[in-house]
Amino acid sequence: MIYWHLNHTHYKVNIFVSSNNYQKIICMRQILLLLVLLFSLESSSQILKAKIIAASGDPVSNATIYIPEITLGIVADEQGKFQTKLNPGTYTCQVRSIGFESQTKRIEISSDKITDIQIILTEKPLKLNEVVITPSKENPAYNIMRHAIARASFHLYQVSNYTSENYLKGSAKIEKIPGLMKMMINDKKLLSLIGKLMVLESQNQILFQSPSKYTQKVIAYKSSIPKDLEPKGGIRIPTSSVYEPFFMDEISPLSPQAFRYYQFKLEDIFTSGNYQVNKIRIIPKVKNGKLFSGYVYIVDDNWSVYALDLTETEMGSTVRTKIDYQEVKPNVFMPIAYDVYTNIGTMGVKGYARFYSSVKYKSIKLNESSAVAHIQKAVTKSVQLVSKKQHKMLDKIDELSAKDKISTRDAIKLARLTTQIIEPKELKDQKESIEIKDVEKIKMEIDSLAEKRDSTFWEDVRSVPLRTDEAESFVHNDSLLASKNIKATNNSIEFNLGNSKKSTSVLAGGSIGLGKSTRFTYNGLLRGLLKEYNFVDGAWLGQSMSLYINTTKTNKLIFSPDIYYSTARKSIIFDVNSQYQYAPLANGRLLFSIRNTSENIQQEQGTSRFFNSISSLFFGDNAIRFYQNKSIGVENKIDIINGLSFTLGTGYANRQLLSNHTSYHFLGNAPEPNFPSQSYSDAFPNNSITAAWTKIEYTPFYRYRIKDGKKEYVSSAYPTFELTYKKAIPILNKTEQASYDKINLLIRQRVQLSEFDRFNYSVSLGTFLMKDKIYAPDYKYFVTSPLLVTDKTFENSFGLLENYTNSSSRWMEAHLSWNSDYLFLKRVRFLQHYLFNEVLQVSLLSSEQNKTPYMEFGYSIGFNNLGRIGVFGSFDGLNYKNTGIKISIPLFLPQEQR
Repeated sequence: MIYWHLNHTHYKVNIFVSSNNYQKIICMRQILLLLVLLFSLESSSQILKAKIIAASGDPVSNATIYIPEITLGIVADEQGKFQTKLNPGTYTCQVRSIGFESQTKRIEISSDKITDIQIILTEKPLKLNEVVITPSKENPAYNIMRHAIARASFHLYQVSNYTSENYLKGSAKIEKIPGLMKMMINDKKLLSLIGKLMVLESQNQILFQSPSKYTQKVIAYKSSIPKDLEPKGGIRIPTSSVYEPFFMDEISPLSPQAFRYYQFKLEDIFTSGNYQVNKIRIIPKVKNGKLFSGYVYIVDDNWSVYALDLTETEMGSTVRTKIDYQEVKPNVFMPIAYDVYTNIGTMGVKGYARFYSSVKYKSIKLNESSAVAHIQKAVTKSVQLVSKKQHKMLDKIDELSAKDKISTRDAIKLARLTTQIIEPKELKDQKESIEIKDVEKIKMEIDSLAEKRDSTFWEDVRSVPLRTDEAESFVHNDSLLASKNIKATNNSIEFNLGNSKKSTSVLAGGSIGLGKSTRFTYNGLLRGLLKEYNFVDGAWLGQSMSLYINTTKTNKLIFSPDIYYSTARKSIIFDVNSQYQYAPLANGRLLFSIRNTSENIQQEQGTSRFFNSISSLFFGDNAIRFYQNKSIGVENKIDIINGLSFTLGTGYANRQLLSNHTSYHFLGNAPEPNFPSQSYSDAFPNNSITAAWTKIEYTPFYRYRIKDGKKEYVSSAYPTFELTYKKAIPILNKTEQASYDKINLLIRQRVQLSEFDRFNYSVSLGTFLMKDKIYAPDYKYFVTSPLLVTDKTFENSFGLLENYTNSSSRWMEAHLSWNSDYLFLKRVRFLQHYLFNEVLQVSLLSSEQNKTPYMEFGYSIGFNNLGRIGVFGSFDGLNYKNTGIKISIPLFLPQEQR
């Protein structure tokens, strides 16, 4: 018996012969007939091989070829070569390349197995005389870009769905890494990749469904890249559109806000078929990795993109992306070829990566909604729309579109109106929803035979010939060893340069698993033995540890005891905290603490204990005033509704002012006493407090995402309102007990003004409603520090305010800051390569201690809130007070406090 079946592009024959000789003879005859049939079937498709050269004979690198009969786009390689499989017949090859005259060539594909041709392109001089500058001296590129930006949303949603075949070839090589980095890499397998060419190619079927759903079926896959490095997220670049505000994670030149970031210059006008194409140079106003430079080609009157040639540079690496578009249907231009080249030059690493993709569209369906059709001018105004509001919006679109020249404001308004009326409901719902759902744009499907395709299959689908070194890479792919220190994610490749083994020891500390749901961590002797040093306690010697118990998949109990011995006071210091995280969708958290420790009178508003330790030990400068705190407390926090959290707590503390027990230090003058005067000591007798407190915090429309069953707040366009009330109740039979009511209202917000500018503000108002007895730890303190270095951010603190400035009556505090990537220094061109940003800020304080409002003006440079240096000037009212310099290193603060 004989069985035969079609396996994609070629036939396979499976033959089963019985033991009967006669049957063998019959089968042999049938086999011969079948082989003739198979030969004729395989010969029905031929290979076209071509090379594109200039008139000088030099190859034209990365030219684009479009064959309209089969809706196929191809990008030639750097040698000008391409190939494709075609059935016998006559085809039109439309060839174009930047700097050359486009050419259309008719090609006959005969019964020969391979058709080999050469296409010569003529260099095209720039016709700058066609570019006419208007009397207003504005470059005509601006009017073209306004029209293109106004129509971007329309082109984004013009196609409802399509099916395409995408051939992809990528290659990469790390040619060199710095010697120091080599010394850091403790992985021979990772080092073996240096200097080795890694190549992959794949044949894919892409199904697109508007607005942003892609299904990528990998039909064939071939790679010399170790499995650790293989990308897992599918084809990324073809699923990003230049018509969106962000293209490949950078600011698109067709974004409604593009005029804020780019300048435009018309450099050429040429004809392509029935269309006139405008070559427009894109010039970023500042040097930034989020901005492109290069060219965008816009089809006149249609305002579609004809081609892109964009370059982005960040941290020494440059990516050049070239995409060619073609009119695949009347007035519908879609990408047909991609060519992306990356020159790697970050941190001394040298290398490159290259990506080609050729697209063949099998089916294209346009968006047939009445609004889209109206904008396309394919229907009359008699179309019945859903609402009168839409009718008014379309009338306004017609009015603005009818203008030959439109203003920037008109373009932005047109873009907004077009988006509002044709944006799919699915996207509108996502924007309006407070829950952010991370929907994967690409659904991957892999054919079971994808990695088993033979050379015949690849020869049929390959549109860019393999270079010799690429073919050798596939042959020797076993020499590229996998490494556990490499991790590939959807968008990146991570290298671990250190030892992959986790060490746990008495010296280094670490984490110890005590079962599937329990984990114990400790700091170890090297990291945790000496916690701090101050003149009251001396050195803190001991250990910090934590026990984590997962009670359910989402609930967790954390027990964290810190136990230390103070060498000067010769006493035990402990701080035991327990935390139960429950109700993960409501951020439920129950806290219990018991402690016997020395605390800063100013509490968290004051100087960092870490920086105070360094200042005290090395320079004899002690900035903190300590008191002994023996306390117990419990607090519960939970979200009542989304964005509205409620905290309720109660506790008891016994408080005693301390004195210095040592004065040992390396340099400087003798340290200050822990309390500056006898009157200060008299105002702080041994006392106690029994208190209850509550805090209500509300952020309207606070967007969140659910991750691992827990709610994580992300952002809001509205300010956060925080109301705190604390009541000290004298319920014990003691003379010195705190008794007061204190209330504080805080409003804060971070406003994103642009991609490079942010505005922060916070305003705090408070008062003591009643104060029978209050002591130093009960006052309202304001964030400041006398030391040069602070762990507080400049945005929410005072730089020059006197240490321990406080209020025992009423107060008003405000902080305003403008954080900009390009303010003063970054406007200097050669400084734009550096990553620092600049901040201007104003701080204001009014309380009973200040007869006139206290003001500070500051300017700082740094790396957001990772580290900054600033200069500040202070004023009492309009009277100048002093000037100073401060350094902020808030690495020790929790992320939410930075």
